[in-house]
This record gives sequence, structure tokens and C-alpha cells, in this order.
Amino acid sequence: MLYFSLSSLLIAISFGITLKSKHGNSGQSANGAASSSSTSFVPNSCVNHEDDDAAILKPVDGDSYPLIAAKCRNQYMIVDLHTDLDWEQYFTSFREYHYNLMGPVKDDHVNWQEWMVPDLDDFIISPDCNTCDEDFELNIKYGTATGYYMTPVTAGCTQLPIGRIGCDMDWHSYACRVCETAQTREPGYWMSYEVYNGLNDPETTMHFTNEIDDENFAKYGLCGFSVRDAKAEHSDKTDTFEHCKTVTHEDVEGEQIMPRRKPSIGKDGRFCMCVKPSADKYAQYEVKTSALVEKQQFIEQAMLDSSNVDVEDDQFSGITAGEKINIVRLYQKDFADGTYRITEPGKYIIMEDIVFDFKAPKGYADEGVVLETYNGPGDWWPTYDQIDEYPGAGDLKGSYFLGFWAGITIECADVILELNHRKLEMSEAFYYQQSFFALISLTSQVFLPGQGPGFFGADPQSGENVMIRNGELGLSSHHAIQGNFNKNVLLENLKIHDFKTHGIQFNGFDGLTIRNVDVGPNRKVDRLTPYYAHMKALLPTYRMMVDNEDVARDVCVNWRSPGRDDKCVYMAEMIEDVQTVLDMAFEYVVLDVNYDEIDVGAYLEDEAMQRKMALWKENRDVLINDHHSTQTATLYGIFLNYIGSNVIGWYAGSETTKSHNLFIDNVKIHDLHHDTYENIAFSQGESTASQRILNCLNAPFNAYHIFGEEEVNMISKCNNYFEENGGRADCKEWRKAGLSYLGNAITDIQIMSFELINRYDLSWNYCSAGAADMAALADFAIRGTPFDEITPLLVGTHDPMIHPGKGVMGLRLNGIDQADIQDLKIENIHSSTGIGTLLGGPYETVVSQQAPYMNGFSMNMVNGATFTFSTNVVLSNVEISHIISNTGLSFGVAAWYETHISVFGKKGLKIHHVHAGQELAPSDEFRRDSYPNLKPEACAFRLYDDVIYNAVIKYDADEHNVDISCISGHTGCLMNNDEYTNIGYVEQCDDADLQEMTAKTTLYSQKYLKRLFSNKNVLKLDNSYYNNAGVYVMSAATLLLLAAILYYYKFAASPTTEMKKTTSNEDTPLLSTN
Repeated sequence: MLYFSLSSLLIAISFGITLKSKHGNSGQSANGAASSSSTSFVPNSCVNHEDDDAAILKPVDGDSYPLIAAKCRNQYMIVDLHTDLDWEQYFTSFREYHYNLMGPVKDDHVNWQEWMVPDLDDFIISPDCNTCDEDFELNIKYGTATGYYMTPVTAGCTQLPIGRIGCDMDWHSYACRVCETAQTREPGYWMSYEVYNGLNDPETTMHFTNEIDDENFAKYGLCGFSVRDAKAEHSDKTDTFEHCKTVTHEDVEGEQIMPRRKPSIGKDGRFCMCVKPSADKYAQYEVKTSALVEKQQFIEQAMLDSSNVDVEDDQFSGITAGEKINIVRLYQKDFADGTYRITEPGKYIIMEDIVFDFKAPKGYADEGVVLETYNGPGDWWPTYDQIDEYPGAGDLKGSYFLGFWAGITIECADVILELNHRKLEMSEAFYYQQSFFALISLTSQVFLPGQGPGFFGADPQSGENVMIRNGELGLSSHHAIQGNFNKNVLLENLKIHDFKTHGIQFNGFDGLTIRNVDVGPNRKVDRLTPYYAHMKALLPTYRMMVDNEDVARDVCVNWRSPGRDDKCVYMAEMIEDVQTVLDMAFEYVVLDVNYDEIDVGAYLEDEAMQRKMALWKENRDVLINDHHSTQTATLYGIFLNYIGSNVIGWYAGSETTKSHNLFIDNVKIHDLHHDTYENIAFSQGESTASQRILNCLNAPFNAYHIFGEEEVNMISKCNNYFEENGGRADCKEWRKAGLSYLGNAITDIQIMSFELINRYDLSWNYCSAGAADMAALADFAIRGTPFDEITPLLVGTHDPMIHPGKGVMGLRLNGIDQADIQDLKIENIHSSTGIGTLLGGPYETVVSQQAPYMNGFSMNMVNGATFTFSTNVVLSNVEISHIISNTGLSFGVAAWYETHISVFGKKGLKIHHVHAGQELAPSDEFRRDSYPNLKPEACAFRLYDDVIYNAVIKYDADEHNVDISCISGHTGCLMNNDEYTNIGYVEQCDDADLQEMTAKTTLYSQKYLKRLFSNKNVLKLDNSYYNNAGVYVMSAATLLLLAAILYYYKFAASPTTEMKKTTSNEDTPLLSTN
């Protein structure tokens, strides 16, 4: 539908257009057509002219600038791309950031006035693309210098909040949202509010007279159309990649908003700009009359098109029995060269078991075959010659620029994917070569615009009316099934297992049925670290830099690293080293080549082998995961979410972001085991809002890789515990000596690439995301520049992709309305993750965590099922059992803010065997305030809300349709020692249960003691300087400890089985004050 109506074409009269001809004054041929040699004069603006819907203008003289069809309002011309796409020619550069969001390219550092080629003086916004009103409230603050700008994160720069999807603009309306960050509600839940933009409801939205000065608000997330100064000042000093990537909250008045923001404009008849030159710049330019006639015909056709627009039918026909549909049979050969993209309706039948091993090097798995490399430009990777099929292949942006991320994509409506009782899975090799993968995805790009580690596309296409049924989904390095913005999806008769992070995840759906589905167990072994995956993703970009840029070939750097500062190293040499160590790591893990056992002395005359083994010694522990567990912050059986990926926070959304209409029937989620450990990163503290220093994938650098083990211990002792130890002689001496860069092949090349972008003006597109505060790291590693005073500071409780630890969850519903869940069984959800390190000092939350969902160390949490801001949820015949954390909290069911659940039927909800801190001996060292490792809380059904956002749980107390038994922990719900459920009451464990629990409870093993201070397998520490932090670990003889355990479970825990029965059948507890 067009957003404008065209008036009659009285162009020559209303604009005084003059026509002339070299052969006479008429400018027409004998038959009335425009002469090819005749010319006319066209105005450059709407100055001095009446309002008109059909003006023809030429804002700049010259043949390269086309005529424009535009509206005139109050002497402003409305820049409306929906009216005429030829406006694109009047911008210095042009790029699509979202389906209705345009701006300059990343490397074009301009304000609104500079972005437009014409010499213009006055700028105001026009949300409806039909009016130009200087007195409109959004034009008041900046007057005739008002323009639309994207927020920094939208354009790829760094800002806080990051990853709070609820702070982002609405996908459909483009209404921006601000997050309230003041601590108005204990303990600091992020609430978001829609901001008035001229198109939404002025009665229900937030209006800012001066948003900059409102300290509680003005914290935008992803926002395409915020209002700022159209003539904002900037300079070469601020037009730097470093400035773009410096961590800050949303820009405020007084700070340089450029180049962190980009000017923006819509293209579908919303969010236009009104512009005009000063009156003395009014001019008329001579054009060919034929061009003028052509533009008139364009306007006439636009009128005709607008009058013939059909009303779109929102009803979908679906796939009906007996309907003639396209049938496609799929074999292994159809998956040789990349993702199978379903873009046409039909029934797709899997005819044999499929192993995804896209573009695998020929013969790599053959016995006795040794290839030159396993990480060449096209090995398991899309290349530029495939870009038509795979957008972004061999490029710096697009859906496939970071590899083949899915086995099968469904990108259209009306599709049956019939697995035909076959199996889909990744090969073991591809599992390691492509670490972010979904066996089946119901979207054309894995991340929405503005999310994820780069730009994956502006207009994703999603599957609707989709059936996936009758088969098995095996090994996957991330998801089995994943989707965004899907409607009417049926998953039926599926066995899902061996996924690393998610069995099923859907975001922003309407209509999802999961029936007869078995989820679990998960993949438990990962022998390569995430740093292998980082390099696999980044190496193609580094190759492009060297191939395309002279400076990337000519510049070398000396590392300020002991023993390495005497050689100037080039980017090409670093690429060769990285490829070599990736090959060795791959051979070690996948092909069983044991480089640890090679006798280097046998190769004294072989320089190449000597070089390889030196690289192996330096990088082996960076790439090989001797812990063998999957190093992920979170593990899900099924995660159903509101709009967005939600990898950082928990929830900060609204009704407009919710998913709708979920039906779960006869589903089993079982045997999910999470055993992980923290990535120890570092920051420059408050100067960068405590944000960790990140690479170009939004992944934090590991402190051990940058500084080494000894220096990490001293950083902890002397910086993180500065108040306790800052005055000690050894800390003073250490600080005086200064830090030095250790580094390795993996960190070197990342720092070098940033240096080339930041110091040598290479395209910002070479760093797809992240790079927060990376300039400080480059200065340190290359120039020896110290970090800020009393920094760096160590930071934990996240994985190597900055995801905060949420532990393991069987089922998570986040922002869902209307959910009918019946015949669901969740069992054997277990975490053996140890307690959190104290290297970073005590903390309640770190920058990427969100209270109250995550407090202190949170990677060891276990939730059977958790619901937040989910309404109209019905549970029937749901059983949740054996929800166990060795060292952390365990909740059978958790219901958070504004969650409304009804437990229905005689077999409504059964919860049993929920055990928290099962491997921790009772100790006074774990308390409600012993951050980061709190007393492990056990709660069968835990509620958390506040006076504004009530959680309401309805159940039949008379029929006892909430059945709870055998709950144990070091404390109960909300740290209340006398309450182990907020709903119903807890029955005792029988003797067999008690014996089983006692047998499984062990000593607090030495492995947890090691992890307390390190994420390394072996670490010897003098921990005397931690005494002031109250860090003690209990140790005792085995017999005494077993006696304590028996006493604890037999007597101390028994009061939890005698809780008073809830007298009401509707509970809305407020925040605990205990």
C-alpha cells in the first residue's frame, strides 16, 4: 500500500517550469511528443512554492542527478524513498540496515547535512511522510536542525545496554523503547517503555521534552529513528574506529555523537525527512524535456498503482489433505555443497539418513591420507562463487558470511518437511568446523538485523504453515531446530538428541505445536575450545584483508612481549601460523594425531616441523579442551522466547514483543547434563562501564591468553582486591614493574586486524561486531601502553562468547501468551559445574547479568521449567523430577514477574527430587550474602514478583493437584530455611530416596577447589591474600563428613517436609524480606 495520494499534474503551471527548444519555442514535435532536443527548467527545491503532492524537482545540477518526484510542504521538500527511489542518488552513500531502515555505509562518517549531496540548510523530521511542521514536538529541541539517527548499536558501534532485546525498537512499528535503569524496584529489574515517535499512540507512550537530561531513562537499545542534531559536529579525531568501539551508555548531549550514530531514513512511507535550502539558494536547472515527461509518466503510473492496491489477506490456506503440492525427494547428494534452502512451498521428503559435511575436503577422513590443510579458504566454508545461492558467502556481511549455519532452511509458507523416519546430523568434523549450526532453521538468516556478531541481512524471511515430522535429529553444534517470526508450525514425532546448546528454540512466534517429541540427551563432549571456532569464523576475513588491502600486506608490528619483541610480524605470516595450529588441533581431536607425543629432537634438521611444534607448544592449551565438556554458559531442552535471540539478559519486554499460542503435548525432556567453567576475561573497570574487552565477534579475550597465569593471579590479588592488598609490598613492586603482553597466534592476529582498521583506515566492515575497548588492548600489546589505573580487572561468570551463565533448563518460556502444556515430563536435569571463581572478587551481578534472575555465580543453576512474563499458561499432567545441581540452586518450577499459570486436572503437576548443592558439604561459608557463591537454594515451585508485576498461580488445593516430594538444599525458597515451595507443600522422601541421595552426595572434591581460583585444570596458588574476602573451603575427614551429611538430610532437612499447607488456591507472593 502506498502512503501518499497524488494530485493532478499541474507541474508547469504551479512551478513555473519553462520549456524551450533549439528549433523553436514549443518544445514539442508535430505529434505533440517532447522533442529529443527540447529542454526545460526545473526548480531545485520547494522554496517559494505552494504545497503540492506531485512536484518534480532537481536538487543538484548535472546529468548524473535524476529528477525527483516529491511532495512540497511549507516550502520543504519531503525526502521519501517510497515515493521515489531516485532519492538514493542524492546521498553520499547508501545501505540497508533493516527492512525499513536506510543509512550511510559504515565507513561514511557524516551527519544528516553532510549525508545529502544538495546544499541544504534546514532539516526537520516527518514521521508520516506527509507533513513538515517545525512546531511538531519532536522538532522542538533541535529546531531546523532536527534529524533521524540510529543508535550506535544499530550501526555496529558499542553501547550499553547491550543484548537487552526488550530495550530494542518494535519490529513492525519501529517504535523505539527506552529502559529504566534506576533502581526503582528491588533488585533492579529492567523495565522498558515505548517512546512517542509521531505515529504511535500519544496517550500510551513516553514523551520526552528533553530525554537527555532524564537520568532514569534515555537508555535506548536498537533504535532506527531517534532524534538528534542534523548538523552534529564531528572531526577526524572522533571519526575513528576506536571511538566507535569505546564502551559507553547511549550517547548523551555534550558527547560527540559522531561517528557512533548514523543518520537514518525509512523507505516504506514512514520516517521521512523534510529538507530545504535557504531562500537565496533557490535555482532552476535545465533538463531534457523527455526526462521531465518520463518523470511525469512515473507519477501517473504511481497514481494508478496506488488505486489498484489489493487488500492483503491475512488468512493462510495452509497445507490441506488432497491438495496438489510439489513433492521433492532429498538425498545425501543434495547436501554436498551447502545448506539446502527451501524457498518454494511443497512437501520435502528425506529419502536416506543425512550427514551434514558441507564442502568437506576430499579424502580427509580416509585412513593414511594426510591433506595439506583442513582449514583452507573453501574447507567446510562457503566461498564467493556461491554468493548468489548463499548471501554473504566470501563477503563481510550477509546471512552466510560466517559460514554454513544450517543444514536445511525453510524460508517460505506451506512446507512439509517429512523426515520419513530418517536421521539428520552433523559429521564429527563439521561439528568442530562450524560451531554455530542448526540442523533445521525456519528462517533465512540466523540473527535478526542488529543482533548477533555481525550483519546477517536486513529482511529475513520466515517459514509459515510448516510441518516437521517423523524423524530423528542428532549431532548439532548448537540447535536441532531454530526459528524466528514463524506462524503455524507443527513439530511432531521427533527424537532430538546430541545438541550442544538447544534442542528447540523459537523466537517471536504465533502458533507453535510440539507433539510427541523426545528431547535429550545433549552432547556432553567438546574437545576443542571455543577459540578454535573463533578463528575458523574470523580467518576468512583476515584473508580478505591481505588479498584486498596493500596496507594489510605492507604493515608489520613488534609485540611488546618478552622474547618476541625483536621481530616485526606481517599479517600474512600470522594467517599462516593460525592455519597451521588450527590444522594441528583438528588432526589431534578428529584424526587422532597425537602431537603431544612427538619427539621434537627427532626433527632437528626439519625447520618446518620445528616451527610447527613451537606453535603447538604455544597454542596447544588455547585450542585443546582437556576438560572435554562443552563450554557453554547455558543449556536448554526447549527455549521458547519473545522477539529476539535473548542470549544476554532474561527479559525486559512488553506486550508487543510477546510470542503467542503454544501447544505442547506428550513431550519428554530428559538427561540434560551441564558441566562447564568460566571464561576469565578482563575490563578497564568503571571507565568502560565494566564491559569486558571484546574481539570482533563480541567475544571476550581470555585473561590467561593475554597475560599468563602468574600475572592473572597478581591482577586478581592487587587490582580486584585492591582495598585489601593494594598497599602490600609485593603489589607495589608488581605495579611498578608493569604488565607485559604474553599473547599467542590466536590473540596476535585479532589485535593486528584491529590495528589495521583503527590506525590505517581500513574499512570498518572488516570487524563485523564487538571490539569493545579493543583499542586499549592494541595499545598495550603493540605500544606497551598501560591500562587505566588499578586495571585491568578480572571478570568471570560468562562463557567465551560473553553469554552470562544461566545454567541448565529443561523448558524455558520467556514472554509467551496462551500456552497449553499437557503430558509433559522433565527429568534428569543436572549440573556438575563447580562453584564460581573468586579471582574477580565478590560480585552480585556483572555487566551482562540481569537481576533477579542471575545473582552472583549463576552457571551452576538448574531449572526444570521456568516462566517469565508468560500469561494464560495451563499445565496438565506435568511431571518434573531429578532436578539436581551439585553446587548451585535447583528449582523444579520457577515463575517470575507477571506470569499467570493454572494447574489443571487431578494429575496437574508433580514435582519430586529437586536437590540443590548436592555435592557441597554443609558450611557457614555459603550464605545468602556470600557473593558470588550463595547458599544453594532448593525450591519445588518458586515464585518471584513485585507489587506491579504479580505472578499468579491457580491450582486445586482440595484435590491436591500439585504433588511435591523429596526437596533438599542448603536453604529453601528465597533463602527461607523453612519453606521449600511457594505453592502446595512438600512430602517427605521415602527411605529409598534418602539412601539414593546419601550415596550420590560426595566430598566437596578437589576439582571444585581448583576451579574456585582458576578456570585451568591445574593451578597452584598462594591464596593467603583472599582471607579478608572471607574465602574458606571446608575440609574434613571422610567419616566425619559423611556423618554430617547423614545428619543434614535425616534431621536438618526434615522440617521442609512438614510445611503448612497453603490455604488459598491463588498465590501472589511479593518479594521476600527474609
